[in-house]
Amino acid sequence: MREVKRKVAAVDARLESVEREAQEISADQQRLRDNIKALEKAPDARQLIVRYVGKANEQETRMEQLTNERKTARQERDRLQAELDQVFRELEPKL
Repeated sequence: MREVKRKVAAVDARLESVEREAQEISADQQRLRDNIKALEKAPDARQLIVRYVGKANEQETRMEQLTNERKTARQERDRLQAELDQVFRELEPKL
């Protein structure tokens, strides 16, 4: 039972980390959009805009990875929670 609880805690920590990274990327993408919008009027800013767009593209790829990681972690947590619930059901008559 302790092992399952430890695994659930590890998955919860992983989910928290994924959520935090996704929020950071989201905030950074907003900053990039704002910068691109401000630079659109500057004729000599084309190179910087291309750089920002490239970074945003990389972040989108990472966000897709995070979405998959989040889905996998939630499935693992659900599985572990069901396992833990089963252990408790089996112990219940003994209590």
